[in-house]
Amino acid sequence: MIFVTVVEPRNREVYVNGVYDNPLGPTPALITLNAGSHIFETLTTSTTGPRLIDFAGAVHNVPDLGSVTIDLSPVVPPVPRQRVPRRRVPRPPPLPRQGPGPHFIIRDDGRIDFAPADALDQQGNDIALLKALHPDLRELSRDSVEALDKDNRPHAALLERGYSYRELIDQELEDVSFGRLYVAGVRLRNALDAANEKIAEGELPPFDERTREVLESLLNLHGPFVLGTAVGLELVSAEARYQRNPAEERELRRASEEFARGLLGRPEIIAPKAAEFILGATEEIGVGKNPERSTIVATATVTNVVIVSVAAATISALVVAGGIVAGPPGLVGGAVFSLLGFEALKKSKSFLAIVGKLASGFDKLSYADLEKKIVNLKRRLEPHAAFVRAMEPTLAKLGAAKHYKWLTDSLHWLHRRRQTDEDEAKRKIETQ
Repeated sequence: MIFVTVVEPRNREVYVNGVYDNPLGPTPALITLNAGSHIFETLTTSTTGPRLIDFAGAVHNVPDLGSVTIDLSPVVPPVPRQRVPRRRVPRPPPLPRQGPGPHFIIRDDGRIDFAPADALDQQGNDIALLKALHPDLRELSRDSVEALDKDNRPHAALLERGYSYRELIDQELEDVSFGRLYVAGVRLRNALDAANEKIAEGELPPFDERTREVLESLLNLHGPFVLGTAVGLELVSAEARYQRNPAEERELRRASEEFARGLLGRPEIIAPKAAEFILGATEEIGVGKNPERSTIVATATVTNVVIVSVAAATISALVVAGGIVAGPPGLVGGAVFSLLGFEALKKSKSFLAIVGKLASGFDKLSYADLEKKIVNLKRRLEPHAAFVRAMEPTLAKLGAAKHYKWLTDSLHWLHRRRQTDEDEAKRKIETQ
């Protein structure tokens, strides 16, 4: 993306690269475009005959994030315009709202991370039950880790799951993420079942009485606790509706793990702890004595993070698209979101929940600060656009699943957005 400020002639609409159905301005105007070369023109205001080009100018080979100020030169005598056909891309398809399970956001630094815990008093939470059970769950989580963390840690895998569970539950109730806790409980139960199988086969030493009692008490209490939350009820309801198809599960697990592994080692994309959590959830698909539950929590987790990732790539594509972002001082106002393509997104609760804070404040910026704000937004979201493009083959596999139909539409839109930019760049070069 580059920034071109057209100053002269004043108070005129500007046309870019032979596209005469999308006037920008009035001048002076700051215009965002893709890096490279571009042509700028104004047209006569004749109402009786054809409008002619009366001022023109160009910029050449401007590098990404470059900034140029130009004055257009008079064309004497004015010359006929040469229309360059432009293929329009429709507004991006709607994204679903994040469903049950852990929710994610894009932080101010542009990285995906866990969303803050939901309000404790949201509709569907049994506050009295949660407050009654929470102290005992905190104590049992500590006791379970203490019981397992001894000798040479023969049950290391189970201990790791115990630590993860304790980290989520052993805090103030208002700070507990119920979606993440549900997933942690499923993984803890699967780890305990796996340990019991290895004990029965003689591969691991048996639990002493205290350890067994603490673990079973913890998981027995975990069930009614999460069922006292809105997200817990949603996940259990989804589990009841889920009909297993082992072959589909295998494909889903492969594609989900591919996507999750693609997030590892990408701190510019996602917080490391969130990436590890997502991968751990995908590894549970079809696992345990209740494979439906394992599959549902993994699918919910991956679906939510894919929604966020695609949202970031979508907004990045809109920012890159050329368009005026400001006119003379005082004209910024509420038009900025519309001109950047955000107006439709502002009406979408799914987009607002993900990037509302990241893209906030545009409408209140001064002319001088606007360019900096947009540059920062582009820099933060560019890694997401590149990541989604690199992961398209994997995302296309996910899109084949019945609960990912929306993903196919979004990938198609992103492809058309890129293709349009490339086609317009080629046509512009051919007309120069």
